[in-house]
Amino acid sequence: MSEDKTYPEHEKMKAVKAECGIIGDFLTHIVDKGLGLIHFGEDKASAINIETLLAEYYDVDLDVIEDEKKDMFDEIRKFTS
Repeated sequence: MSEDKTYPEHEKMKAVKAECGIIGDFLTHIVDKGLGLIHFGEDKASAINIETLLAEYYDVDLDVIEDEKKDMFDEIRKFTS
């Protein structure tokens, strides 16, 4: 794999992993206790996804994470072909 290849969104996510994990565990505990995380919109209420909430809080773009993963797999395929 190319040594020059960087994945900035993954690096951003890695930098907050420990703190994010603790908060995520707590939020999961709340949901497991039956206390929901709900967004009240104009005409309806909807459940909030914990992963999405944490990504938003830490300014991690999950779409970019997916793009970087695809790029990583492409790099691995090139290396192993």
